Amino acid sequence: MSIERERIITICCSDIAGQVRGKGFPARDLESRRQFGVGWTPTNVMINCFGKIPATPFGPQGDLMLVPSRDGEIILDYGDGSPIEQLILGDILTMAGLSWDCCLRNFLCSALDDLQSETGLRLIASFEHEFWIDAIEDRPADAYTANKMLMALATADPAFRALGCMGVGAISEFGQGDAEISTMGRSSAMVLDAALERAVRTAKARREIGREVDEKGAIHFIQSTMLGLKVSAKAGLDTAAMRQIVDFAMEALKRR
Repeated sequence: MSIERERIITICCSDIAGQVRGKGFPARDLESRRQFGVGWTPTNVMINCFGKIPATPFGPQGDLMLVPSRDGEIILDYGDGSPIEQLILGDILTMAGLSWDCCLRNFLCSALDDLQSETGLRLIASFEHEFWIDAIEDRPADAYTANKMLMALATADPAFRALGCMGVGAISEFGQGDAEISTMGRSSAMVLDAALERAVRTAKARREIGREVDEKGAIHFIQSTMLGLKVSAKAGLDTAAMRQIVDFAMEALKRR
């Protein structure tokens, strides 16, 4: 006797911890759920990325509704006989049907409305992209060390390396002659300096580099090495040679 699968729909919301949470219900109840959604509680917004609930002003009290948006439906049919996944983004409302003060989706919608009313601009789509580098030997807790940062440049896909970057292109060409590019360059340099400072300290702790190495000098050396790698990549230097440069640079820092 075969058992008929019941399709489940999940109403979701993205919380402050950057995680998507929600509740499911039978697909046959969709129309009634469009009005009343599923039960939600204010304290849910306090759940952090570790799944813990710190001190909350809401306590166990209060009731809210997570109501599906009319234009937030996502259907994933893998075509392999597995259950179809149906997700609907939802808004957190009070029992009176008003937007809850801490609903992040309402924050975003309000910001987009302000953007359009003040500038006439309308957001069509947005996206976030991430890159996964799988050509480097994996070592636990090695994500942000100096060696890893340099090897990320050396072992990137040649086609990707050939694209160059703003530092190799615009900044090298215009230098300080263009105010906008100069400002962008200084801003990115501040971010890179902070990342390299952490990387150098981590490298010292892991004894990747000598403990007597001057941190500021090491940062400038690594920056110059990174720039050299980018220029070399743009010129078509192969991966093996790029790795040799990184190994030589790290060995130089280690001997200090």
